[in-house]
This record gives sequence, C-alpha cells and structure tokens, in this order.
Amino acid sequence: MYKEIYFWDFFNSLLEGNKFKCKEIMQSLIDQGMSLNDIYTEMIQKSMYRIGKMWDEGKITVADEHVASRMSEYLVDVSLSMVKLKPKINKKVIISCIDKEFHDIGARIATNIFEYNGWDTIFLGANTPRSSLLNYIESKTPEIVGLSVSLYVNYVRFTEVLEAISEKFPDLKIIIGGQGLNNTNDELLTK
Repeated sequence: MYKEIYFWDFFNSLLEGNKFKCKEIMQSLIDQGMSLNDIYTEMIQKSMYRIGKMWDEGKITVADEHVASRMSEYLVDVSLSMVKLKPKINKKVIISCIDKEFHDIGARIATNIFEYNGWDTIFLGANTPRSSLLNYIESKTPEIVGLSVSLYVNYVRFTEVLEAISEKFPDLKIIIGGQGLNNTNDELLTK
C-alpha cells in the first residue's frame, strides 16, 4: 500500500529526532491517499515496535527511545490537523492507561481514531489511578471506555481495573489494547 522507502525515511527521521521531516512524510502520504489508520499502524506503530526491539537488544539507548517516543506522541497529536474529520455523532469515549502504565502512544492513537470518526473523546493519558478513572467514568457517562496496557508486568493491575469498571458499570462497553495483552488467554478479556 505504501512504498517501503517512505517507512525507512520516516523511521530514520524518527531516530534522528527530526519531527519536521516525519511530519512532512506523514502529510505527503495523507495527500497521496493513505488513511490516518494506516499512518498510525504502518509508520508510527511499526517504527516504535522496531525501536523498542532495538532498545531491548541494546542497539540504541533509553534516550534514543525516549526521543522517538516523544516525537511519536507529537506526531499523533498533530495528525488530526492533517485530515478532514468526519461529522460529530454525539457519542463519547474515555481512553486511559492504568496506574503505573507510562506508555500511552497506543491510547493516544485510539483516541484519535475515535475523534476522527466523529466521537467526543476524553484522553486521560498515562498513569491514571483506578479511583480517579472510576469517578471520571461516573461523571462523564461515556458510551465506551478504552483501556491500554503496554507492559505485561502491569497485567494483574490491568485486570483489576477492568474488573472494577465492569462491576461498577455492568452495561458499559470496554475496549482493551496494548502489547501487555500479547500471549494472554484470560477469560476476563473475552467478556
């Protein structure tokens, strides 16, 4: 769907900390007809997975990973200004990470996908305490709540938050995502 050269140009610019080049590539791809969803998955997500692997293998430093992460956050944040949003549909979604979860790029992307599709979005971000999340859900009455967990080490805490939301709001739709869910087959996640 997109030329591999665009990915490598984007990836290398991300590693170099060149947000203006990354933004220029994104705008060019959008102008060529690439969807926002594909920008997120084929450029940002693919790049960040590769960067995470490079960090894990000791090929780049924590500082390199942090630069790429902050740039990715910036790019996700400005991406909605690059496209025409769909009409509002009068539905609300809250998207959050659980407490002690500091990786929120995926949750930012999910928030933008909803907003692009006309939803009113509330992004609570990283490290949201369970009690604050429950109180906020109660006060804002969304149609959907989205939860993200990136690190498997946070999985137990994630399931506890998920159970608390399900118990307090039994009819509320909950979407879940994040790499912390890989290799799990927990029955709680299939309800």
